[in-house]
Formats: sequence, structure tokens, C-alpha cells
Amino acid sequence: MLLLRLTALSAAAALTIAAAAFGSLTPSTYRAQANAICAHSNDQRFAVADPSPSSEAQWAKLYADTLAIARSQYNALHVLKPPTALIAAHKRALWADWYVLGAFTKIVKLPGGGARHDQATWAAWSTYATLYYRESQAWGAVGSTACQ
Repeated sequence: MLLLRLTALSAAAALTIAAAAFGSLTPSTYRAQANAICAHSNDQRFAVADPSPSSEAQWAKLYADTLAIARSQYNALHVLKPPTALIAAHKRALWADWYVLGAFTKIVKLPGGGARHDQATWAAWSTYATLYYRESQAWGAVGSTACQ
């Protein structure tokens, strides 16, 4: 099921690449495409989310699946061609997204897949939360509502 969803996101990214190949997008088209990518990723995250993981292994799998979705989202957003007026904001948002991916990758690679309640895991989640807040602000500056 996750593979099917990731395939669908990859197809959406391919369409985005094809559309962007003809040059930069208008601001409204760019925002619509960014919102569509993020909304699709948000739907995927919701679909893989177990409402009540009961073990460290289940939490670790949830985080690993979420990381795969986040990477696909980043790749799809990376290929968008923003209009000139939004290039700087788009780059800032992608950099923020890159740092969030790095922080989340570190969490997933921790012993227990980021599901343990120890000092190292709490510190990693604290860093992630700070970076995630900055990422949300950056996508807000772009005008994307679904990426926040």
C-alpha cells in the first residue's frame, strides 16, 4: 500500500517536472502545484499513521514510512520552477525542508527508530520541532498553505 502511494507521488512529481520544463510557473500555478504536492503527502502520512502504535517497532515503522513520504515530497517540491518573484522564498523553504529531513533522518536512525523515551531522542525531537517551525514559516512566506 505504501509503495502504491509513493508511486502515485512519483507520478505527480513527474507531471510537475514536465510542466515545469517549459519555464517558470505563474505565482498562482506555482502555489497550486506546491499545495497539491504537500496535500498529497499529508494524505499519505495520514494513511500510514497507526492511530495507536503499541510498540517501539510499530513507532519505528511509522517514522520510517513518514520519512520516505517526506523525501518524496521534498524531491517533488525541488523540481518546481517558481516565478522570479518567489525564487528566493522557494529556496529558503527548500533549505528549511532539507534541514527538517536531516533532523528527522537522525531520529529514525536512533536506536529504537526514534521511538524511545531517552535523552538523546528527546534532544533530537526538540531540534526537529524548532526546524519544523522554521520550515512552516518559510512555506508560509512562499504562500503555500498545505506545506505549512
